[in-house]
Amino acid sequence: MLDGFLLFSVLDVWRVLLPSGLAAICLGTLAFQRFVGPSQENHLIRFLPILTYRMTGALVGVLAVVGIVVPWVLGFNLLEVHLTTGPWSYEEICGYFVALGLLWRLHHQVRHGEVPSGLVLGGALIALFGAAFLWIARWDAMAHMGQVPDGWLLASSVDWEWSRLIPKWFHLLFSSLVAGGLVVASLGVFGMLTFQNTQGVIQSDEGKSQNDLIRYGVGWMLFGLVPQMLIGPWLFLLLQERPQIALVEGTSLTSLIFFLSLTTALLALVLLNASFMVPHVKGLVWGGLGNVALTLAMMGIVRYETFGETLFSHHIPFAMPELSGWHVLSVLMLLILLGALLVRWCVWPSALIFHAALPTPQLDKT
Repeated sequence: MLDGFLLFSVLDVWRVLLPSGLAAICLGTLAFQRFVGPSQENHLIRFLPILTYRMTGALVGVLAVVGIVVPWVLGFNLLEVHLTTGPWSYEEICGYFVALGLLWRLHHQVRHGEVPSGLVLGGALIALFGAAFLWIARWDAMAHMGQVPDGWLLASSVDWEWSRLIPKWFHLLFSSLVAGGLVVASLGVFGMLTFQNTQGVIQSDEGKSQNDLIRYGVGWMLFGLVPQMLIGPWLFLLLQERPQIALVEGTSLTSLIFFLSLTTALLALVLLNASFMVPHVKGLVWGGLGNVALTLAMMGIVRYETFGETLFSHHIPFAMPELSGWHVLSVLMLLILLGALLVRWCVWPSALIFHAALPTPQLDKT
């Protein structure tokens, strides 16, 4: 049977990374427009807020449904009662509601031809990364203390261990840039496919515009992926002895997934660097994007296993089934399904707007 906690913990990573990364790239793009001058990104800034708003709303809705439906279907609490009585703190919920409100405001501005407000965008980014930091602190407390009260996390008696939270914060920050860059590069790839299907042959100017967009997304991915080569070992050294052994002992499925994730991350670095130089070679682009997505998915599974092993190292009881190939396969298939839904309802419509394949009023009917 599918492990509901594994599914929730892996999906929850994407719920945090994608909105934060897209909002950060929005702000970075707006800064480039203000300080560098006219460029391809001037056109992009009018559509990234639309994509960020839709993606954030979709992911929050999906995780809310998973948090309610999965325990009901599988017959047990998503997060064990002795750990916590709810999957989110009130501060996280408030942060996402504030971010959604501000993103809706940006969405309204760009749909009326206005330049997005940097203050509103900065407020949304602060709300998202603030909720993400509390998300890190809450999971860290659950892993090392077990009992985390529901409600307001800041008002609770939870002790924060900054030596663990700081590297985890940097890890999340750069991972979010990788996830956001993945979506931006996908806009260029999907735009290329759309124009190939609708026009047969892509004009040279349009092909250059899409290649520039792919390079822009790949650049953000490289900016987020390279620092992980230093942050990853830092995080590994901070683990307890038991989760360290579980990751590197070499005979378990967890260890296999961990080493595969490292391999795909290194392969992604090579392919992304090559695709940045020659974005018209679509094999390199697809290979880089695929390896990044696979790395993020497998790292989510590694996070789940590390969480359980950390609990066990502190002698905290936790009903955690042994990871099996069926668990991994089912989670990967559900991630693919979620990705397809997000592409259909968030990424693809934004790509059509960006590449002027559909007028804005027609998009509202899709």
